[in-house]
Amino acid sequence: MSKKSSDVNVLYVFYKYFIVEGNGWFESEHCAKQIVHAGTIIMLFPGEWHHYAPNPNTGWKEYWVGFQGRFIDERLQLNFFDKAKPLAAPHRWHGRFRYPLYRML
Repeated sequence: MSKKSSDVNVLYVFYKYFIVEGNGWFESEHCAKQIVHAGTIIMLFPGEWHHYAPNPNTGWKEYWVGFQGRFIDERLQLNFFDKAKPLAAPHRWHGRFRYPLYRML
């Protein structure tokens, strides 16, 4: 499990981080510092600074994927994603949206 803080970063493509174990915190240019728990998906946007760290006592286990392209660009134009709300906790969601979101990871 990772127990190291990230430096403040700016990426050039999108990333989704899926925290599967542990907890910590996240903040970005448009999002104030927030607690992150297992089951949370963090959306990182290109050109926006971000900083995060797992709890030093527990660490966290994460999976991530970077991506870019027309599909995500079209979703941004439709306001499907919000830089001010980059955290999602699909384990708390119910119904028809749960399975498709996991498939997108």
